[in-house]
Amino acid sequence: MLARIVGWWPTQFLCPRGLLFLGLWGKFFAERLFSHFVAELRRNSFGQRLGCAFSSTSVATMFPAPMWSPTRTPVYANKRPSWQGALTFKGKTVQCVKCEDAPLALPGDLELEEKFKEHLLFRPEEMRLPHFVLLPLGTGASSAHKWTEFLGYLSTNQKLAVVILEGWQLLMPPPPTIPIAGTPLRVYYRPYSVPVSRVTNLNATPSLVYTQPPQPAQPAVQARSGTHVHPSHLETLEQMHAAWAFGAVAELIDNARDAKATRLDILIEEMVSDEGALPVLQVIDNGQGMNHDEIVKMLSFGHKRPKESDTEQIGHFGVGFKTGAMRIGKDAVILTQSKNTCSMGFLSKSYNADLEILEVPIITYKRFTNGQMVLDESVCTKEDEKKVKEAVAKHSPFKNDLSIGAQFAKIEKTGTRIFIYNLEQWDGNCIFEWNPKTVVKTEASAEKKTPGDIKIRSRRVRVRAGQTSTEVPLDYSLREYAEVLFLRPCMKIYLQGTPVISRNLARTFKDVEVYHYPFIHEKDPTKNKTIPLTLGKREVEFNRANCGIFLYWHGRLIEAYRRVGAMVHSADIGRGIIGVMDVTHIMDFGDGKVGVLNNKQGFTDSDRFLKLEKWLEKTFGTYWDEKFDQYKVFSKDDVKEGETVNFEEEGHWVQCSKCDKWRELPKGQTSDQYDEITWFCYMKPFLGNCNIPEDKQEHVVTVAINRDGNKKTAQLGNGSDSSVVANTGSSSSDDAGPSRPAKKLKRLQKGTKPVKTDVKKPKS
Repeated sequence: MLARIVGWWPTQFLCPRGLLFLGLWGKFFAERLFSHFVAELRRNSFGQRLGCAFSSTSVATMFPAPMWSPTRTPVYANKRPSWQGALTFKGKTVQCVKCEDAPLALPGDLELEEKFKEHLLFRPEEMRLPHFVLLPLGTGASSAHKWTEFLGYLSTNQKLAVVILEGWQLLMPPPPTIPIAGTPLRVYYRPYSVPVSRVTNLNATPSLVYTQPPQPAQPAVQARSGTHVHPSHLETLEQMHAAWAFGAVAELIDNARDAKATRLDILIEEMVSDEGALPVLQVIDNGQGMNHDEIVKMLSFGHKRPKESDTEQIGHFGVGFKTGAMRIGKDAVILTQSKNTCSMGFLSKSYNADLEILEVPIITYKRFTNGQMVLDESVCTKEDEKKVKEAVAKHSPFKNDLSIGAQFAKIEKTGTRIFIYNLEQWDGNCIFEWNPKTVVKTEASAEKKTPGDIKIRSRRVRVRAGQTSTEVPLDYSLREYAEVLFLRPCMKIYLQGTPVISRNLARTFKDVEVYHYPFIHEKDPTKNKTIPLTLGKREVEFNRANCGIFLYWHGRLIEAYRRVGAMVHSADIGRGIIGVMDVTHIMDFGDGKVGVLNNKQGFTDSDRFLKLEKWLEKTFGTYWDEKFDQYKVFSKDDVKEGETVNFEEEGHWVQCSKCDKWRELPKGQTSDQYDEITWFCYMKPFLGNCNIPEDKQEHVVTVAINRDGNKKTAQLGNGSDSSVVANTGSSSSDDAGPSRPAKKLKRLQKGTKPVKTDVKKPKS
């Protein structure tokens, strides 16, 4: 049998059919071997190993490329640029990678298809496809483990990873050797027609396109028209808050609130610099952070305004940060971290001192889920990175990457850290005074510490019409200002490490009455609305001889102690009377226009505000005439020097730090004892929980008028049968409904006592 088989083979192959069979197979293997040889020569790798002197030009001439080869399209003529990015799968980062000589312009992320192909059925390395090599970034154990795990999956299961881009298909076969840390991955590419439904963003930058060869740099040509910004513009911006430094600080607080931050820390600490200890104002929030476009928008000198005013946003004009930071100090470093990026900006007078065109350096890094950061070369280059780091190291306390990275590491998830230094001076010292950062007091601690605060060194009181008082802590204490800055606090503010207890002014009033301003829109009746005004008396303001209306816009304090009516002409009239009103609906004019000054410290001169002022004057007169008999006005003969007049306030309130609900304290307790601790609903004296509804203020009289001018009555908040009538201009007494006897007071000259004059009740 064996002899028969052995004799059969020569007979079969020596016949014409056998020779043809051998020839075809020989030709097939010869062509395959020859094609691999040519491919290696074209890459100059195989030829170099053999010592051949073939150049890429001669090989291309000897062995022409196939019709679909990328050599038929534009490629980089000079040295190929490097590329860095990430391999992602289902939106998650698999590994950060780089390519030293990328033949094409690659996107930042290469998203792998969910379905992997079988490598045995589809072998791109045998199809004479061009390729490039990807190398892993990072040297850590975690990075090496992820890379070997990914390559091991391809090798063990003989799978082919695929990336589909607009017009191209990238093929990633398993490595030929056992994968280890640093094993390169070959990526083959070929033209590919992508259905329109698979292109996620048709308006985005093409994911993979051939770029034209870089052109030689053209000599700079001086522009004959146009303009630029000179560095002296920074000094112009700071004048916007020249009258009051806390207006500049408020701009930084507004930005944190607009970023949906729940905590904001403001503190001044000394940092080490080349010149010794350097006081630095730090503003740190845990908001959403900013990506590259957003930080560029913040540091740009103006941007497109929204067509509609967002009541949830305070920022509107696009100049707040620049005006605020440059008023406080000469230089500012901004470190911000969003979900996918980390950015650093540098706004500096020192850096621009010798320049003719203002520069604001900004660099952005891509942030991956595994903690790696890679320079985003789609928005900045390595030269930009080097320039920014050199500028920051020269003109700031951050001298190296380690110090900057340490500040980024303090941002847990997202947020922004602002450092302002070279602070403004007052009489040779810093414009601010501050106490060292303290630890938050707990309920069990017996030692009482002074709450952290930042104060203006001059202690000057702002100029207001009709004001004679020199005791207005809100004007020079940042803690006092922050307590009433927001009408509805939604962010915890810490000064020098201690929390700021928000004050709900309306809940500290005595003899509270609520009036309603009938706002009538000029064109659209559907926008008509009644705006509440709360008026009441405060003991602390009476002793300080203060009074006026607190006007809010978008829930943020714009003007404090604005005197109206007779308050302007006499220090005694209205003493201790405080009003609270949110005029957002009134001062939003539509089409993106608002009636607020761009420094957010006043209102524009407009017909709407003029009507509001007249109504406030009339309403205050009504309240003052109503309460004048209960609210004593004393002459100099009645009150001795240094003596204060005390009257009982309606009640004291404290706010829960978790649910932000207000709780009324029992009689005899004041809110001062809770100023230095973080108070919650389960603590004394409430001993409840946050699910209990908020306490309501009693003895509140709501007074309003109809839009036709008729009077409207409202019952007292304590449930009594008494009512009060507000007369807004008409002296007629023919209105239906119960009314109480009215009392009038004749206002006499200084030194005389007020005389009550009873008015008889009109007959029904």
